[in-house]
Amino acid sequence: IGNFGYITTGDDGVNPLKDFWRYDPSTDTWIVKSGMGGEKRFSAVTFVRLNKAYIVTGCDNGSAVNDFWRYDPAQADSSAWTQLNHITNFSTESFDDSYTTIVRWNAAAFVILGADTTADRAFISTGENGSLYIYTWEYHFTKDIWDEKTPFEGAARTGAVGITVQNRGFVGTGRSSLQPLQDIEEFLPDEIENPND
Repeated sequence: IGNFGYITTGDDGVNPLKDFWRYDPSTDTWIVKSGMGGEKRFSAVTFVRLNKAYIVTGCDNGSAVNDFWRYDPAQADSSAWTQLNHITNFSTESFDDSYTTIVRWNAAAFVILGADTTADRAFISTGENGSLYIYTWEYHFTKDIWDEKTPFEGAARTGAVGITVQNRGFVGTGRSSLQPLQDIEEFLPDEIENPND
């Protein structure tokens, strides 16, 4: 974001982490920042939109975490992190009643920008939570809600990468059980799946 890189969460080989660091490439230095208020985790995904970073999914000691956070480096450390809606049926409202397959770890994420910022969306796909996933979910930044989309059409996998190239989203590589995968699939979120294909 801007001229800095950031790193957070992961594990030290024994314990999940949630410390937070900023890297300044102009001075080759790391500065510790205030960490998010949520659960420690490893194998989370992040994505960036409008100079804000988002962190979601992941695992803490064998259990998938369900909290979701946004980081705004323009804010003071004490108010830079904002908790967003959970990714499970956590509230008493109906918007999250269908949130049954969002939680996972080792997923892939990417962002597709809309015609204007109100149409920007993030996507998470693949990963694992008890089994390998193909479930794909779309996040609406302006509403802070998720919608389930067409599942990933390649083999179920964990540890895949998600990339955005020229505003197109791709998921590729990863592994299926112990088998490394080398394919890459483009996700076309606004096309209707043809059941005859």
